Amino acid sequence: MGELTGKRAIVTGGTRGIGFATVVELSRAGADVHFTGTSEANVAAAAARLDGVAATGHAFDVRDLVAMEGLLAGGCDVLVNNAAVAEPMQRLHEADANALRTMFEINLLAAVEWARHAAMLMAGSGGGTIVSISSGAARFAVPNMVPYCISKAGISMASRGLHVELADKGVRVFCFEPGIVDTDMQTSARESRLFEEILPTDRSLLARPEAPARAIRWLCSHGAEDFAGRDLSIGEEDFQRAMEAEPLAD
Repeated sequence: MGELTGKRAIVTGGTRGIGFATVVELSRAGADVHFTGTSEANVAAAAARLDGVAATGHAFDVRDLVAMEGLLAGGCDVLVNNAAVAEPMQRLHEADANALRTMFEINLLAAVEWARHAAMLMAGSGGGTIVSISSGAARFAVPNMVPYCISKAGISMASRGLHVELADKGVRVFCFEPGIVDTDMQTSARESRLFEEILPTDRSLLARPEAPARAIRWLCSHGAEDFAGRDLSIGEEDFQRAMEAEPLAD
């Protein structure tokens, strides 16, 4: 039996990258995993790559609150708030208003809705774990990425706020920075050539999605209370030591 056997986990944006790797890890841990994707084709393609682990995909926009409530109605012990977009990669004062609005709706408003609805369910059922995926961009203003920085900074504060409000109900909320990872989002950023000074141009220097996915599984599987309610980076020494002290079973 895995460390999450009997738990129901939901991963938003679970068809590729860190989200997909997290679906695999949580499934291996024994959880009943459900994940969202933006289209039936994306969900079907992800399901075909699961390679022996079980998970259920759901095709809908994370901004669809009716669909969100329907999925959460089945229960939620673990939420990994991963869905996000990188566009617009423009300077804030020049950004397209519609693209800016879409980014904030997906990266911030929808993520907050998922977190707070899941948190209310968890608070009424003995607790649970929420991991919202943030970024180092939440702490630094990067030219041509300020809209994204704003959205991730908002996730940071929302996570800390939920922790303050619901820690006494057994709801653990983590804001997790996975580092620079080889994902489609990073590929788009590199191809834009807007961030050559801060992003590795050699793809081999990027982390694989499996590394942050295992860290997310660890947060969902262990106590980890010392890391709840704060901005947590995968590279922090105390976090690495804690994972080494209590390694995952496989």
